[in-house]
Amino acid sequence: MIFEQTKKGYIIGTIFIIIAIYSFIKDLRKYFNNTVQLKINNNGIETFENLFYSWTSITNEEVIQTGYGKTLESFLIFYHYDDLKEVPIKELNTTDRELENIIRTYRIRHDKSN
Repeated sequence: MIFEQTKKGYIIGTIFIIIAIYSFIKDLRKYFNNTVQLKINNNGIETFENLFYSWTSITNEEVIQTGYGKTLESFLIFYHYDDLKEVPIKELNTTDRELENIIRTYRIRHDKSN
């Protein structure tokens, strides 16, 4: 009887250790991910999927938040022609307000140059 309880304890402990290692590796990957997540310039927006959207084809760009508390997520949304695009911006090292200012700045620069 004591042996069976000890065996259950080892199994449960092993499961928790595996979950902890998995979470640690997942967080470590995010930390060392140096790929460009979002590139914004005078020509348009390039996403982490290497999709480029020209300012001439983008309308109604804005940063929105969905959810509450721990489930709060931020997205850059815009229309590419008539197709709504949502780009998750959770991993960026900039605030939502800073991103909105950057987008507004490049939009104005593009509009002035054309």
